[in-house]
Amino acid sequence: NPLGNNATYESWNGRLGFDWVTADGLEIGLGGTWEEFELGAQPLVPRASSGNLKRVGFYDRNSSEQEIASIDSNSQYLKLTQATDFGRITSITTRNDWEINPSVVDLTLGHTTLANADVASGGPFVASTSTIIESQERIAEELTFSSDPDENLIWNLGFLFSKDEINGAAERTFPDPRLWQQTELTSFKNETDTIGVFGSLRKNITEDIAFELGLRYDNTSRDYSRNKTVTSFPSGSGNNFTNALTGSLDDDFFSPSILLTREINENLSVFSKASLSFKPGGFSPYVDSNSTALMGISSNQFSKEENFGIEIGANLKSPDETWNLSLTAFWNEVEDFQFEKPTGTTDYFVDNAEDVEIFGIEVELEANPNDRTTFSLTYGLVDGEIKKHVGKNFNAGTNAIDSHNFAGKSIPYSPEQTFGASLGYLVSENIVANLGIRNIGKIHYLDQTATDTVNDSYTLLNASIGYASEEWEMSVFGTNLTDEEYYSSLVSSLEGVPGIVGSPRVIGLSISREF
Repeated sequence: NPLGNNATYESWNGRLGFDWVTADGLEIGLGGTWEEFELGAQPLVPRASSGNLKRVGFYDRNSSEQEIASIDSNSQYLKLTQATDFGRITSITTRNDWEINPSVVDLTLGHTTLANADVASGGPFVASTSTIIESQERIAEELTFSSDPDENLIWNLGFLFSKDEINGAAERTFPDPRLWQQTELTSFKNETDTIGVFGSLRKNITEDIAFELGLRYDNTSRDYSRNKTVTSFPSGSGNNFTNALTGSLDDDFFSPSILLTREINENLSVFSKASLSFKPGGFSPYVDSNSTALMGISSNQFSKEENFGIEIGANLKSPDETWNLSLTAFWNEVEDFQFEKPTGTTDYFVDNAEDVEIFGIEVELEANPNDRTTFSLTYGLVDGEIKKHVGKNFNAGTNAIDSHNFAGKSIPYSPEQTFGASLGYLVSENIVANLGIRNIGKIHYLDQTATDTVNDSYTLLNASIGYASEEWEMSVFGTNLTDEEYYSSLVSSLEGVPGIVGSPRVIGLSISREF
């Protein structure tokens, strides 16, 4: 990128943990992690279909901004386990802290009008950028009582408490099509408290049939506040305003599940499972009460999601145990399916589709044909469809609000299929070679008008060869060896739906020592 920062990546990370057992049999685990990421420009580029006249090559960017992203995270944990007369008591206490400060993106990357605009209101635009700062902290405690796993009746009972806090700030500045420069400042705070109780019972009904019943109760409380200020340049040219919102939300739900397994013979077993699960509702921070929300296009609050699912499957292994095959089929009926949606303005929110149906299959094969060779294969197929949902958008051309039927559209963000295969070969006692292939199928993205943009399928070829001794490991690896050009995802909230490019071919060396 000749004008702004390149798409660079640098990271430092560390992990430290201690495990010991006291004389009384108390197992103690204590540790933490630390990570820092310093990034240049994010790999966000206009696609050929976006109409961006400044785009030339696949990886080309037209940013004049010094884009950066800085991410820091750390975590700590304490795990205590004590054996008892009835089984075990386990306590897990965790804290996770994550922050991005800042993330700066040039908005002209995917926006045709912005990329090709030069002047407005008699002078050059100041900038067309997005700056985001966000921090997330989570503290959680889980306490579990469980029986001895060798008992005929296996049970566990657990309690969970977690507290989450998200603080965010965003600044967007861009030229308005009506010829002024607009700046939007948004800050928000989202606090979530969750209390959960869960348990399960597993019992062998007969010698080859087992029955498992699970039940979970969750209560989630959320408090939300946000403030947004919009200013225009030159002064008085645009619609300047300040908008403040607050809200509270309380959800509780029971999540039952039933699992039945049967061993047909020593090489074949089958299972069936039915479950009801939920995802709590929440708030979208980038929605104004005096804009698209008042038009009925968007809402700053979304409802909880309810998912009823059925799974059936089988596991087959060879008599000589050289291979193992697993097959699972599933069906889900989802009410108030949560999915992200742009509004066509600067608002971006989570919406609920009233009815969604999802079918799929998963296949996994692992084989060891001889002492030197290992082989694995995975395949997944998903067919997800929105059965009922109508959304609205503001049509600037007609100055009217249009309705759009989403029924029949594929669910966004989920690949239609995935495929992976890997082959490992022990060249000698110390040298191992690996070859792998991974395919990601088509992924659908929906905008506010129910327009479906598809990210094409792509296939990656990876390989490595390594040497290992008792203390040292060294390997040469290659990823995306065919140097395929592909988008790992698309951004439907920006005009032209720009793409996030995947990494080109990388050849690397890895060295590690254990002591």
